[in-house]
Amino acid sequence: MREIGLLRALGWEPRRVAVAVLAEVLALAGVTAVLGTVVGVVGSLVATKVLAGRRIEQLPVDAWQAPGLGVIVLALVLVPVCVAVGAARSVHRAANTDPDTALRDL
Repeated sequence: MREIGLLRALGWEPRRVAVAVLAEVLALAGVTAVLGTVVGVVGSLVATKVLAGRRIEQLPVDAWQAPGLGVIVLALVLVPVCVAVGAARSVHRAANTDPDTALRDL
C-alpha cells in the first residue's frame, strides 16, 4: 500500500495507478496460467500412464487422451480474466487511496 501511496503522492492519477496495479496482477496471472497449464498437462499424461498400467475400467471419461488444445487455450484465457474480475474492486480501492493515509506510517 505504501508504493501506491507514494505514486499518488508523486502525482499519479488514480487511473494510472489502477492500470499499473492491474498490469502487475495480470502479469502474475499470466505466468500462473502458463505454469498451471504445463503442470496440469504433464500431470494428466503421467496419471494416464499410471492408470493405463492398472487397467482401471470404471473411469467416467476416456482417460487415455491428453487435454485438447481447446482446453489448454481456455485455461490460458480464463485464469487472467477471472483474476482481473476478482481483483477489480481491490485495484479500484487501492487506486483511490488517499496518499496521506497510505504513507502515514512511514
